[in-house]
Amino acid sequence: PRFIPGQPSGVKTGDGWSYDTDVVPDASQITPVVSKDGVSYTADITVDLSPGFPCEITSPSHGSIVGKHRLKVARSVVLEAKNLTPDRDFIVCYQTKSDKIEAGVHCGTFKNEQFAVIEITPPGQVIDKPKDVEFCVDKSGSMTGAKIEGLKLVAEKILRRLQQNPQNRVGIVAFNDKVEAIHPITEINDLTITAIRGISASSTTYAGQALDYCFKQFTADTVREKYILLIADGQTSDMWTNVVPGVRVIAVGIDAAINESYLRDIVRETKGTSISVYPGEDYDVVANMVAGLLSGPVLRDVKVSSEALGVSDVYQGKPGVIYLKGRQLPEEVQITGKDSRDQDVSLNVSLIKGGPECGFSHQLWAREKLRDHTLNAEEQIKTSLEYGVLCSKTAFVAVLLRDVPGQKPERVEVPVALPHTWDYDAVFGGTMVLAQLGTPRSMGFL
Repeated sequence: PRFIPGQPSGVKTGDGWSYDTDVVPDASQITPVVSKDGVSYTADITVDLSPGFPCEITSPSHGSIVGKHRLKVARSVVLEAKNLTPDRDFIVCYQTKSDKIEAGVHCGTFKNEQFAVIEITPPGQVIDKPKDVEFCVDKSGSMTGAKIEGLKLVAEKILRRLQQNPQNRVGIVAFNDKVEAIHPITEINDLTITAIRGISASSTTYAGQALDYCFKQFTADTVREKYILLIADGQTSDMWTNVVPGVRVIAVGIDAAINESYLRDIVRETKGTSISVYPGEDYDVVANMVAGLLSGPVLRDVKVSSEALGVSDVYQGKPGVIYLKGRQLPEEVQITGKDSRDQDVSLNVSLIKGGPECGFSHQLWAREKLRDHTLNAEEQIKTSLEYGVLCSKTAFVAVLLRDVPGQKPERVEVPVALPHTWDYDAVFGGTMVLAQLGTPRSMGFL
């Protein structure tokens, strides 16, 4: 369940948990029915993982799937999970063990077109330059409990890492229904740690307003790197409006079921990156990863010799994925960029000697295409229907045929489970009463 901004209308045009609002007029149509007692259906998942390079695999969400120890994989592995309760993300992490740039290649064909997916994983550390980091911390009601405690612990550990470079400066902004600057951008000191420790969760999630506020806090000097560190679960429909060039957003999603699309959109727009953190993970490892991301890209100004989608800066431990499509793709593509020392980097990738055939490479390309927010409705629909990938204008429809004359169609709402670690009463308690009173915070618990 996500926070729905706006004044509730008191009307439902759908069967979801939210009333329609003046900002989200179809809120009751896009919010599912949430079951307090869980759901009866389960899920089976089979993962055929072929990274294209040697790696180690872990799963913070379903550790028993890969065993108690790290599973070392040479090239590919099949993971099977049965009878899973659908109340959390299924997360599989794989880490390259190579000391050179690795490129995993997966190719496929669809409707007489060729597709290729190239995953680049560069190694190495980034030179730690002086930087200003504005922590943008979600303290809304959906963060109650284990998530807010995990958030504070992760944030403090990241601060300790950043403090190792005395030239780094940090500010802290916390948000729910209000945006509150609880610590100005200064050198990291005891007051910085105290500000993080004092955060508590309640109310709604105006993340977009908080991001707009954070963008305005940076000075115009060009010497220092500038970052916004967004730590949130992404459960909101409140969007940002004012991205400032030169300020990168690094997003840390912390939850058992993160709204990753919200985080992914803001980091794409700012040439940043994001990671997902499962509650209870090893927060020391997470803090080290985030500190590495805040050091900037290990490969920037990336260019590809052929027309491609997904070209972006690449960060430490985070693969860059490039998507190609054409009637006849070249036998080889060249990928160039600059490393953290501003040295030229070049990599030639063979598409002829690519990895195993990927039967859904066209859908990966189409999904990346649909992330382009400049596409008009007609282009979105055409891409969605042609390649079988959902967009905001299409839906998968299941049709049940009954050969009974005179019987009318029947609409059945399928309930969903509340995400793991969430408290139903904390999320929905009193929501209906407040909505009937018509208060502006009737959906104020998310």
